[in-house]
Amino acid sequence: MTLARKLSPIHINSRIPAAFGTVAYLAIFVCSLAAVMFTPFQRLHWAAAGCFLIALLVYPQAFIKLLRFRFLILIVILATPPIFLVGQIDRSLAGIRYSSEGLMASIQITLRILVVLVSI
Repeated sequence: MTLARKLSPIHINSRIPAAFGTVAYLAIFVCSLAAVMFTPFQRLHWAAAGCFLIALLVYPQAFIKLLRFRFLILIVILATPPIFLVGQIDRSLAGIRYSSEGLMASIQITLRILVVLVSI
């Protein structure tokens, strides 16, 4: 047996007993998605923290997905444009001018992407 077969995610996950069924995981996903999509920005960090806590309790291996290079690139590509395109450009950092309103929108987008990626 090769090393890749020994370390494959399917092989590792097959040893972990299923605590919940498919319907329960789907319900957690739908609730997490609804919580971050319908929550206003002022309380978004509380909704995201609650979703992260539930994901940590139910399936802690989900946070490993966030460290993959392709997901980090995806987050950067989706969250960066609002910093420069949304709102009035009113701030500057190291000579790069950006919008504070766009920065807040970018933080909101990043939180929502992180919750969705963890809950998948």
